[in-house]
Parts: sequence; structure tokens; C-alpha cells
Amino acid sequence: MFWVNSKDVETLKQGYAAAARRIYREHPSLVHLKAVAEGSDLEEAAEGVKRWLSSARNDQWLIIYDNYDTPKLPGYDGPGTFDIRPFLPETDQGAVLVTTRSSQLQLGRPIAVKKLREIKHSLEILSQTSRRDGLSLGKGHLPTSL
Repeated sequence: MFWVNSKDVETLKQGYAAAARRIYREHPSLVHLKAVAEGSDLEEAAEGVKRWLSSARNDQWLIIYDNYDTPKLPGYDGPGTFDIRPFLPETDQGAVLVTTRSSQLQLGRPIAVKKLREIKHSLEILSQTSRRDGLSLGKGHLPTSL
């Protein structure tokens, strides 16, 4: 599971660089990520992580793009807005979740979420949107099926 702050392009790319370092630590045989993990090229980091996410047998991941509150919308191209689509994995074998405060964003299946009172409600939403059954609270109050 990867949690990428998407408040702006630079922060999103830094999140990808952190993900690249984590992936390389856990999978040191991935030579194409070694230079990315050790370097500072944020564009390379984004592409390297997207490549890893798209690997044929790599289907057990969730990436959350959090705080995407300044989307580039049709007819509005204000300062700081950006299109997140080039940063999304080009595969449908994992799970992608985008959080936003924008009611105008048209991307995927929107789910309106109000303040949640209990963690089990959060897990129900995650289970439904990721199409993964059986998410529940386990020891330490963490989901057991991620």
C-alpha cells in the first residue's frame, strides 16, 4: 500500500520517489529501480514506480492519491491546478483511490464520504471501492487483508 500526498505536482513526485525507495528496499533485485531509488530525478521515480505497478504478476497493491484538491478541470486552468491522470498507473490489476474535496472532479467512480464515526465504516468503503472482500479489524486495529 502506498499513500501519496497529491496536493501539488512536486509533492506527488516526491511521494513517488519515496515509494521507489521503499519498493527497492523490499525488492533489491529490481535493477531498474536502483538508480531511481538512489537518485533525485523525480520524473524517473514516477515512471519507475508506474512501471513496477504495471508488472504482469504484480496485482496486490493499493495506491492512494490523497489531497488531490486542485484538479485541472474543463474550462478552469487556475494556478496550481494539474491533471493527475498522467501519474496514475496504466493498469487495472491493482487498486487506485483518489481523495479530493473537489465536487467537480470526474475521474473513476465517485463516492461521497461524510465524517466517519468508526473505523469499520472506513473499511467498508475501502472494501467496496477496491473490490476486496473481507477487510476487517485485526490485531492492533489494522486491516487484515491489505
